[in-house]
Amino acid sequence: MLPLAGSGVYRVHFDNFVSVIHNRLAFSLDPGAPGGASIHPTSGQFTWNVPAGTAPGAYPVTVQLADAGSPAVSTTRTFYVVVGSLPALRLTLNAEGTVVLNWDSIAGQMYRLQYKPALIGGAWQTVADVPGASPTTTFLDLPVPAQRFYRLTVP
Repeated sequence: MLPLAGSGVYRVHFDNFVSVIHNRLAFSLDPGAPGGASIHPTSGQFTWNVPAGTAPGAYPVTVQLADAGSPAVSTTRTFYVVVGSLPALRLTLNAEGTVVLNWDSIAGQMYRLQYKPALIGGAWQTVADVPGASPTTTFLDLPVPAQRFYRLTVP
């Protein structure tokens, strides 16, 4: 499951859940959800801004949906948020002078490749937004007239 438009926001859907019109539904997270994770109690919008330093892995999140009927009915569903490792950018220069950049990636994840001519001062310039291919993504930057410092971000 990927976040909506790379925002870190996930939409949770429940199947086979009978709802009575005008019966309020309430979403909540069961214990064990990752620290800082939250869910909007009426819309079910799940949010987790993954803290820096979080180890790569699959983190279980159990969502409970309950109604306000009499008798009350509820159900739970568990899904996993997969946190990958930060991509390490590797550079080589081929015989034609083209810079070959590659990094470990997740298929479908968008990566933003940027450069600056010097590390101190100046703004980062975007070379391209590159969709990830699994397990490694490669991008060729045309021969450049001067030195470049590259960085890779997830927009």
